[in-house]
Amino acid sequence: MNREQGHDVIVIGGGPAGSTVGALLARAGHEVLLLEKAKFPREHVGESLLPFCYWFFKDLGLLDDMKKRFVRKPGVRFLDGRSGTQSTTWCFNHVIDNPSYLSFQVARAEFDHLLLKNSIRLGVMVREQTKVKDVDVKSASDSVSVQAVDESGNEKTYRASFLIDASGRDAFIGAKYGWRRLREEHDRTAIWSHWGGVKLSGGLEEGLSLILYMGEEQKGWIWVFPLSEDRVTAGFVAQNSYIRDMRRKLMEAGSSEWEYDLCMQELNKSLFVRELLAGTARKLPMLINGNYSYEVKNHYGTNYAMVGDARGFVDPIFSSGVFLSMKSAYLVAEAVNHQLTNKLDGENQMMKAAYDKITGAYNFVHRMIQIGRAHV
Repeated sequence: MNREQGHDVIVIGGGPAGSTVGALLARAGHEVLLLEKAKFPREHVGESLLPFCYWFFKDLGLLDDMKKRFVRKPGVRFLDGRSGTQSTTWCFNHVIDNPSYLSFQVARAEFDHLLLKNSIRLGVMVREQTKVKDVDVKSASDSVSVQAVDESGNEKTYRASFLIDASGRDAFIGAKYGWRRLREEHDRTAIWSHWGGVKLSGGLEEGLSLILYMGEEQKGWIWVFPLSEDRVTAGFVAQNSYIRDMRRKLMEAGSSEWEYDLCMQELNKSLFVRELLAGTARKLPMLINGNYSYEVKNHYGTNYAMVGDARGFVDPIFSSGVFLSMKSAYLVAEAVNHQLTNKLDGENQMMKAAYDKITGAYNFVHRMIQIGRAHV
């Protein structure tokens, strides 16, 4: 097994959290190595962004690219899923009096790749198709070791002063040490794809996100977001028990692609979505993400920290995932920079303050979801 000279920081994962925290620390003058298991671009759920991300893009030098590449998002429309005749629209400019009120709808493959390339521009050493196999954050308080294997099967051990877990829903450190647990109240799965040749309507032509509540049986909802002038992402979220039951019934009936058949079954329950997608072409294989709501404990230590989905994830109905990932990256990057610059040995009060804010934000989103479900 090969060994490599140490780095200041190793980041696991090249999604929005990893690319952002790596870019910020490299910009601050630290030597950062980012290990990403996939080859970008790669697809991912979470295409609709909150307005608060706007200032991150400006700070990272990405705002002009974002405006050129992606659909602008003025708000969200919530509809009754069955009839589609009753709706409530939330326009961001009613509460935000600055340019950030106009957010973005993004194709995640392109968006995540843009962030990753920007981290390279700012000095991050990125190694794609390099899968982390093991980490050690316990044997020494002032260093970490990471074992990884590249696309050719070559294994290597990397060393750094600090490790940032931005591995997304793999939650690498949490899974390794048994610190991850599911949020039983959000025991759900999402199935989705992209469709082209769509004639946008119902607010999609204005850039709005559409959320359709689908009732008690599924305990879930449908989303439709515009990605271009004639392309949308559409999918549904439902309780896992419902998914399992429907999967069994479809397979017993002879379905050869139960994910597609189930997704279309659910989308077609909405007259609006059924008419919207009629005659269109599916542009991606069906994508599925299950058991997605979870919490991880022990979010940081003297030589490691978790950012983004590696720290935890709640129901995506409010499109908060990318914002929470990038915001946690900003807060943790500031604390790590403070620790490395001042050669702290022991507790870092700035890190504690960062995670107080991060945990408060996740708890707030969780409460809003619970309140929303109690009133539908």
